[in-house]
Amino acid sequence: MAKRISILSLPFLLFSSCGGIETILFDPHLTPKDFCEIQPCVEIGGQTLIQPTSSILVFVLAFAYILASFKFFKMKQYQPAGQYWGWMLLIGGIGAILAGISYQSFGYMIKCAGRQQCVWTSYWELIYNITTVAGIGFLLMAIAHSCYTRNGQKISLFCAIVNFVVYLGVLWYGLQTANRFFLSFEMMLLFVLPIYIVVILLTIVQYLKQKTAFLKKLLIAWVILLLTLGSYYGYLLSGATANLWQQGIWFSENDVLHIGMFIWVIYIWNALGDNEEI
Repeated sequence: MAKRISILSLPFLLFSSCGGIETILFDPHLTPKDFCEIQPCVEIGGQTLIQPTSSILVFVLAFAYILASFKFFKMKQYQPAGQYWGWMLLIGGIGAILAGISYQSFGYMIKCAGRQQCVWTSYWELIYNITTVAGIGFLLMAIAHSCYTRNGQKISLFCAIVNFVVYLGVLWYGLQTANRFFLSFEMMLLFVLPIYIVVILLTIVQYLKQKTAFLKKLLIAWVILLLTLGSYYGYLLSGATANLWQQGIWFSENDVLHIGMFIWVIYIWNALGDNEEI
């Protein structure tokens, strides 16, 4: 328990040991006026909110994550895999709220309000990155407890912890050097995607050996996830977001991602939430 508490306290030590990120500006620089010219902004109650429809979608997604997590936490008889699923979903829901606050709804207020130049990122976004890396670690442990022997579970736990701690080190370096790439969403993906690949490959290998109903449901979950990511990047590369925004239609690649992830969470909730094989 003491080890778990010390690991979870690392993010707080990370931010307390670093200076602010106020000096990390957009490149090229972005003024508050420019910020609202490149994305939808609305005035509500004297406050400037951005991407209002996208904000609603991401908060709905967060709510679905958190509700689904409670279902897995109740699966006491399927310990500990169900508990790891629960933690993955709960942390994912918290991460979605953080992303919705800074990347969407309150992004202008956090990054631009009262400034001559908008800052490039925020602690909200960095903590979102941290929760995402932590969540993928819990997912790895959930799958390991369903598919691996005890030795495999121990190796998975070690890999999840090392992945998390190394990522915090990368963030610390990025904050110390004001290095955008080390603080970026893309850098976070480098710590998340390999574990997703391992989890998917592990499921395929186990399914070829056993072909259980549980593993089939897991494979369907990964297909939904891959289709979601493929749709996200396809929409992003199409350039449709900018064209629709110019026509007053507030629909972006993030909306595609959030809708797909909502479908994924609902599937996980229904397909695995009562599964005795988990």
